[in-house]
Amino acid sequence: MLTRSSTPAAVAQFFRNRLFEGIDRDLLERIAGEMLVSSFAREEVIFREGDRGDVLYLVGEGAVKISKRGRGGQEETLGFIEPGNFFGEMSLLDGEPRSATAVAAQPTLLGL
Repeated sequence: MLTRSSTPAAVAQFFRNRLFEGIDRDLLERIAGEMLVSSFAREEVIFREGDRGDVLYLVGEGAVKISKRGRGGQEETLGFIEPGNFFGEMSLLDGEPRSATAVAAQPTLLGL
C-alpha cells in the first residue's frame, strides 16, 4: 500500500541513497515532501517484466530480487538491490516497458 510521507523522519533513510550523493540538503528536504513510501512483504511483486515503467524506486530496508525470463521461459535472477541503492530507472530513461521483474526478497521498504 502506498502512503504519502508527511515527516522528514519517515524518508530520512532514503537521503543516504546513492542516487542523492552530492545533492544539497535543502533540495532533499523538498523532495521528501513529494516522496511516497511503500512496504512490500517477502515475495510480493513490485513490478513485472513488460509492465509500463513510470516510477524509480529507492531501497530503504530489505532487498529486491531482479529477474528476467530466460531461455525456455525459465526465470533467471540478475541480482539483488539492497538498501542505499535504487532500481527501475531504465524504463524512465528509454520509455520502454520494464525489462525485468522486481520482487521483494524479504520485507522491504521502498521510496518512490
